[in-house]
Amino acid sequence: MSDSTDEEEFTGNVGDEESSNDDAPLSSLARSAKRSAPNYNEDDDDDDDEDDDDDVPLSSLIKTKKSEKKTAVVRKKEPVSPKKRKVSATSVPKPPSSSSSNNNNNKSYEFASAALYGMESAKGLLIQRLLCRWWYAMTWPDPAQLPSQPPAGYDSLEGFPGVYVRTSGEKVGTLKDVRDLQRAPSFLNFAKKPAEELQVLLKQALLKQKEELIQREGKGTALEKELDALLKWTEKVNPTKADKDAQKILKAQGLSLD
Repeated sequence: MSDSTDEEEFTGNVGDEESSNDDAPLSSLARSAKRSAPNYNEDDDDDDDEDDDDDVPLSSLIKTKKSEKKTAVVRKKEPVSPKKRKVSATSVPKPPSSSSSNNNNNKSYEFASAALYGMESAKGLLIQRLLCRWWYAMTWPDPAQLPSQPPAGYDSLEGFPGVYVRTSGEKVGTLKDVRDLQRAPSFLNFAKKPAEELQVLLKQALLKQKEELIQREGKGTALEKELDALLKWTEKVNPTKADKDAQKILKAQGLSLD
């Protein structure tokens, strides 16, 4: 009887332990197994992190990882927009300041054109602006002074009346220029004219250019406003003073128009 009783007691204890294990959560069993097993790791914090993850559902872990990815998105740098450059509607320069004038006076120039342009003299500006539109005020070369037919062995060079290119015989390809270069619209020829004549020519050129502009594009264009500003500036020029100032500049630089 004692043997059977001991057996029943032994069997009953085993059954209770198995049934209790069945009711325990898997994480509890894992922790009990870890406690019973020897710990060979020096870092105990890793075990605590793993224990915490055992009690968290798999779906929660996935959501946590996704949220971490979203917060880890790097913000892109916005492109820096270039600064807008202000462009003046007219090409009429403002009067130079005293500091810039002093700097120009200290410069040395090798050519008469560079001196008059660089010093922004009134006569230099008259010449410069006339050279930009001389064909509105004068015709060069004069058709009456050109031959009616190209010279023998030459053909007319298209776009350059009075200039011919050799097409036969010796030196094929060479040019022959029969234009009157003393009347050409060049800086040197204009600089030798009095400022009063340059003023008249520039005003004619501006008025003619404005007339053709309105015929092509109508009134109120930006270019028309620019031409109006140039006309006002041209009318205000004092020719006598412009000539005197130009002579002073050239003399100071040791330059001449000859």
